[in-house]
This record gives sequence, C-alpha cells and structure tokens, in this order.
Amino acid sequence: MEQLFTSLVDALSRGVSVTLLLPNNPNVGRDFTDDGLKFLWELAPEAVTSGKLQVYTSE
Repeated sequence: MEQLFTSLVDALSRGVSVTLLLPNNPNVGRDFTDDGLKFLWELAPEAVTSGKLQVYTSE
C-alpha cells in the first residue's frame, strides 16, 4: 500500500490529477481506508487544496 501511495504522490508532484473511486463499505474496513487517505493527504496536502487529488465513494 505504501508503494501505491508513493507512486500517487510522485504523479501528483508532476502535475497529474488523481481521482480515486472507493467503495463506501470497503472489505478491509472503513478505518483502514480512512487511515490510508489521511496518510496520502499528509504526503500531498497541496494536491488536496488545489483539487488535483479527489476521492469519491460509491454505494
């Protein structure tokens, strides 16, 4: 998972916009998913504020 986040941060730093579509009730548990997103936001806060990183959930 950490390697995935590192790759996403690298892409964001190059100016790529990243949109994630996640299940509302993930198999791994909502806490795990939320913690992963918090970690990603900490690594790339400018991507969040600029709108380059967007996250949506599906039902």
